[in-house]
Amino acid sequence: MSSRKTISINPDLFSMSGGKKKDKAKTLKKKDKKNFNFVNPNQLRKNLLDRIKQHREKSEKSEKSEIINVNQNVNQNVNQNVNQNVNQNVNQNV
Repeated sequence: MSSRKTISINPDLFSMSGGKKKDKAKTLKKKDKKNFNFVNPNQLRKNLLDRIKQHREKSEKSEKSEIINVNQNVNQNVNQNVNQNVNQNVNQNV
């Protein structure tokens, strides 16, 4: 009775040629290119600057109109007070 066991190895596993590999047909799939609308960066920059300029002008106009309204209200109030004082002085002198 021998205590030795024999190991059997498949010699095809050691071959480098890969003779019995399953050959899969290598097909290259072309990736679908997505349609991008490329915009010139200079054009984007110009558009952004134009929008910023318009916004700035709009805000300046609104500030000016508010200042004008406040000035008009102050002038009206001053004129009313002056007229009232003049009327009171005229009434007192009469």
